[in-house]
Amino acid sequence: MVNLIDNVRFIYAIVTIVLLQAVTFIARGFIPSYKFAEKKGTHWTTLAIVLAQVFMISTVIFEVILFDNAVNKIYNYIGWTIYLIILILTYLANRNLGEYYSPKIEVKKKHKLIDFGAYKLIRHPMDLAGILFMIGLPLLASAYFALLWLIPYIVIVLFKIMYEESLLSEKLKGYKNYMKKTKKLLPFIY
Repeated sequence: MVNLIDNVRFIYAIVTIVLLQAVTFIARGFIPSYKFAEKKGTHWTTLAIVLAQVFMISTVIFEVILFDNAVNKIYNYIGWTIYLIILILTYLANRNLGEYYSPKIEVKKKHKLIDFGAYKLIRHPMDLAGILFMIGLPLLASAYFALLWLIPYIVIVLFKIMYEESLLSEKLKGYKNYMKKTKKLLPFIY
């Protein structure tokens, strides 16, 4: 068993989770109409995404506690770089959505197409940030078994995107045209 206080990987994992949540809440704090009570009626993929993240975080924590893996500095730096990208992307995407942010997949009254900022490059920057989180935290903590959760996570995210784009194409003016001009998750690629 590993001494958690002296374990840099454990500290990285905790700091990463706390900072990501702080940036998300700070960005949402600028959104006056955001209400946490809106969570009812959430699509099944939202719960599945949260569960996959919880399983990955749990795997990171157990792996750090049970195995005394040496910290690979290259992977550690890659993890920190990914994490910095996640923080910036999460903050910008939340700010760009503004009052249209919702924890559930929906089209609000007088909903406008957001095609600027992070949404100018890709249609789903929050989902990309989630995928990067699933890669970055295990690399940061040298907890490589946790990377296995990336596969089901990506499958769930793709189902979510399919459902979300179907709804937005049907109910949001200009979304079909926006889909033709902008990639889903990776700028200029996919």
